[in-house]
Amino acid sequence: MKIQSLFYPLIFCRLKRTYLLTLIGLCLAEICLPHASFAEEPLPRELVAIGTIGKTVVLERTDTDEVFAQIATHGIAPREIIPSADGRLLFVITEGRRLVEVIDVARKQVVDTINLSSPGQTVRIFGLAVNRERNTIFVNVLCVDRARDAVHPQEPQIWALDVATHKVTKLLPVSLGVYLLIPSPTNGRLLYAFGADLYVIDVQARQIIKTIRFQSNTVPGEGPLSVSCYPQFLETNLLSCPTQRTDPITKRAFVGLLNFDLGTATWDQMDLGPSEMWDSAVVSPDRTRAYAVWNGLFVVDLVQRKVIAIKDLPMTEGSVNISSDGGKLYVSDGSPSILIYDTRTLKLVKTIALPETTANCALRIIHPR
Repeated sequence: MKIQSLFYPLIFCRLKRTYLLTLIGLCLAEICLPHASFAEEPLPRELVAIGTIGKTVVLERTDTDEVFAQIATHGIAPREIIPSADGRLLFVITEGRRLVEVIDVARKQVVDTINLSSPGQTVRIFGLAVNRERNTIFVNVLCVDRARDAVHPQEPQIWALDVATHKVTKLLPVSLGVYLLIPSPTNGRLLYAFGADLYVIDVQARQIIKTIRFQSNTVPGEGPLSVSCYPQFLETNLLSCPTQRTDPITKRAFVGLLNFDLGTATWDQMDLGPSEMWDSAVVSPDRTRAYAVWNGLFVVDLVQRKVIAIKDLPMTEGSVNISSDGGKLYVSDGSPSILIYDTRTLKLVKTIALPETTANCALRIIHPR
């Protein structure tokens, strides 16, 4: 009995040491290989992103046309969704244009929230862009100072915001009505600000270096041009904007497209027929077709410069985008769904149900890498 009792502590010590070594090994695996047991889902090569009127950004993969993630935001109605150059972060305007939320696509969650307002000042954001290094975002803001008995709106301004520290640098004032900011893909100093007119901004010099007049055009015989721009340009760097124009001589109204090359800062405007409401448009990767939407889906041959097909839509939809292979169109922003059409046949190939109606939000194509 004495000999047997001597073995008990030895056996217990060996078991304890084995247990401790196993536990240490598991802990080290967790440290060295985060989420080793639950590895992150591989990122698809291409995703469609859109926001709803609630607190959701939906990501849909274009290879399978299945929902990849439904990401909860802190603020309601995610509107503008701006991807970083590597597609791994999404910068989203929410809460009535008061917040900027940063979404990590791989983690499928909001990782930062930026509120530019203060107790004495309300700041609303109309236009957001992110630089290629994704360490600075540019915002067009409308500030309202609130005193005890008065409200004092300020003129719109372009601010630069450090993503890490949230430090604001006020760059310059801009005209009222700017709603879209896009950085030049070829010159890191240039920022395009779209409103009634187009302003080319040198962010380092903090000044507008060129104004391209659309609405304020005074050229005899041309008249003003109303432009509606949505940021669907990832595949081509060609921003396609529906236009409305009234001939100053004949008084006839025309619908058309203005295609702006972000790389060269050149544009081509074409009238395409009697006045028709188009809300957004996108150009095919080969730059031979454009697709515009509102009550219908309109196909424009950019070589022949004419509408070649019209497809009725089940509902009014305000946003359209195209897959990188040019084979599928994604249509939404009017219904609680994403409609997917074949670009060759214009047949509806799939409908993806969303948790809520979309929030006046452009469909964005992103390429995580």
